[in-house]
Amino acid sequence: MVSYEVSIGLIMLNIVLCSSSMNLTEIILSQQDCWYVIPLYPLFLMFFISILAETNRPPFDLPEAEGELVAGYFVEYSAMGFGLFFIGENANIILMSFFTVILFFGGWQIMPLVNLLVLTLLTLCYLLVVVGINYNQFNFELILFLLFVSCLIPTFFVIGLKVLFIIFLFI
Repeated sequence: MVSYEVSIGLIMLNIVLCSSSMNLTEIILSQQDCWYVIPLYPLFLMFFISILAETNRPPFDLPEAEGELVAGYFVEYSAMGFGLFFIGENANIILMSFFTVILFFGGWQIMPLVNLLVLTLLTLCYLLVVVGINYNQFNFELILFLLFVSCLIPTFFVIGLKVLFIIFLFI
C-alpha cells in the first residue's frame, strides 16, 4: 500500500512550506511562537491516521489479518525471531511518535524540561496503542478510501492554498 506514505510525505511538505526549511532543527525553531498542531490541526489528524497505517496498528494491520487464526505473518517465527519483529514494530511506533513531536509539537522547545518532551512522546505512543485497541479492523477497500480520499485530497487542497498564498505574497 502506498496511500499512507504519500499522505505522510505531502503533510511533511506542508510543514516544510510553513517553516521554509527541510532541516528538522529549523522546523523546531520555527515553532517558537506557535506549534504547528494549532494552525494545522486537520493535517495533524491526517498525519496521525497515516502513522497508524504506517506502523500497522490494529485498525490497519493488513499483514496481521491475512492469517487471523494463527497470528499472521510471523507465525513461523519463535523466540528470537518473534522478539525481533515485536521490537521492530514497537520501535517504529516510538520513532513515528518522536517524528510527530518534532513536526507538530515543537520538538525540544515544548519546554526546557526533557521530561515534558518524553511525556508528549509517551502520550502519542499511548494514543497509538489505545486507538488500535478501540477500533475494529478495516478491510482493504475502506483503508484505501480513508487514506486516499480522506487524507490525500484535503492535503492537496491545503498545499494548493499555501502555494497560491506564497505566489500572491511575492507578487
